[in-house]
Amino acid sequence: MQHRSGNKKLNCAVIVFGYAVLVKVGVGEEERSAPQKLLVDIKLHYPELPLGCESDDITDVICYDQLCSKVHALLLGKEFKLIEHIAFYIYNNLKSCYLNYSFNIKVTKFPSIKNLEGYTAFEITE
Repeated sequence: MQHRSGNKKLNCAVIVFGYAVLVKVGVGEEERSAPQKLLVDIKLHYPELPLGCESDDITDVICYDQLCSKVHALLLGKEFKLIEHIAFYIYNNLKSCYLNYSFNIKVTKFPSIKNLEGYTAFEITE
């Protein structure tokens, strides 16, 4: 389909920023004993301009809610030691659902590290 953009290659992506999930995560058992809030950021790059840009039809784009629901279902009831593993786990599972897309996945944690006023994070990018 010829888009109104003509022959110009447009880069576009679905971005989910700061999706909060409760996950049992930590190296030690004590840290994993209670769920911690993590933030998941997803940037899913379309291989081409999605039809929804012109059709204004939700069925022609990736639904943000469904994407978040997939992440929630992936992590529900699971226990992890490392946010690096969580990011790779999310990446592998989403990649199997969206084969023609490239991804950025970032997992952010707010650990109780002395003098840390921000967060720690791990990011995978394609």
